[in-house]
Amino acid sequence: MINLCPVLRPVVYRALDNQRESSKAMVEKESLDVVLGSDNVFEDLGFDVEEAMNLKVRADLMLDLRAYIQKQGWTQQETAELLGETQPRISNLMNGEISRFSVDKATETNMGSSSGSTSNFA
Repeated sequence: MINLCPVLRPVVYRALDNQRESSKAMVEKESLDVVLGSDNVFEDLGFDVEEAMNLKVRADLMLDLRAYIQKQGWTQQETAELLGETQPRISNLMNGEISRFSVDKATETNMGSSSGSTSNFA
């Protein structure tokens, strides 16, 4: 706690109280409009329907694959070897870098991880 001189203490406390009240009033004045989104966040963000669907499929596949890899307890290097891929590409996957993957390759990799076959990302 800051040691204020007795003369300044009431002034500082009053200023802090005024600031708190002002901030509280501003929050109360601002209203937030909540809009229920669709099942595709990319479409809600303004992407055209086809691109939004492609992004959603890629994101869902990548999330499923990442969850599977984590469930297995594999390192990125182990995953890379099992899938016939490089560790940096697996790092991209684990970090959600969706722009680096196509639907075709994400599907091949998902199928490869469950069937035991290997495939390469594009």
